[in-house]
Amino acid sequence: MTILKEKIFNLFYAVFPKQCLHCNEVLGYGEEYLCFNCYCKIPLHLGSWNHPEENIITHQLTSFIDSLKYAVSFFYYESDGIPKSLIHSLKYKNQSKIGEWVVNNFHYLLSKEFFDEIDCIVPVPLHPKKKRERGYNQVSTLCDALSNMKQIKVDEQIIQRVVYTKSQTKNTQQGRMENMKEVFEVHQSENIKNKNILIVDDVLTTGATLIAVAEEIERYQPASISVLTLAVVV
Repeated sequence: MTILKEKIFNLFYAVFPKQCLHCNEVLGYGEEYLCFNCYCKIPLHLGSWNHPEENIITHQLTSFIDSLKYAVSFFYYESDGIPKSLIHSLKYKNQSKIGEWVVNNFHYLLSKEFFDEIDCIVPVPLHPKKKRERGYNQVSTLCDALSNMKQIKVDEQIIQRVVYTKSQTKNTQQGRMENMKEVFEVHQSENIKNKNILIVDDVLTTGATLIAVAEEIERYQPASISVLTLAVVV
C-alpha cells in the first residue's frame, strides 16, 4: 500500500469506522466483524466436533435421515447471541465473506475424522428468485473455504430449489416439514450414488430444510450423508 493510499484508507476509516456486528463497538486493529470481547464470548459447539457421530444434532436428524453419518455445528444459536448477529449480517447485510471468516478463524475445530471420507460438499440451495434478491447464497463462501482447506469439491448443481418458499420463522415444526415437501429436486443423480455427501446450511432450527434436502438426495443411494451448519438453535 502506498503512503497516499494508506492515508486515504486511514481517513476513510476515521470517518466511517467499522463496528462490531454484535455490540457495535468500533473495531480495533486486526479485528474483523467482531470485537475481541465478542469474539472471545462466541459460544462454540465443541461437543458436536468431539462426537460428530452422536450429539444433539444427530439425535434431532437421525430418525429422518437414514444414511446420516456425522452432524456438526460451529456455534450455538441464541435469540440475542453473537452467532445470530453474524448470521443476520451474512444473510441480510451483504456480508457474504463471513462464512470464509468462520472457517479461517475456527479451522482448528475441523477434525480430520469428520472430513476423511467426504466426496462432495453440497450447499443448501436458494431458489433462483431468492438468490437474485440477495445476490449470493449465504453458505457459498463457507463451502468454498472448506473446499480449499480440505481439498473437497463443492457441487452446487446436484440439487436445486424448485419451489419458492416464504420465511418459516413463525411455523411449527410440522408446518415447516409440510412446506418443504417437493421443494428440492436432484438434477445430477450420477454424482450421488455411492458418494459421501456433506450438506451445508447456515442455521439448524427444526431441521425441516436439511431433512428435505437429505431425503431428496437419499433417493439416489449415497454412501452416507453428513451435515454441517454455522449454528444450531438451542
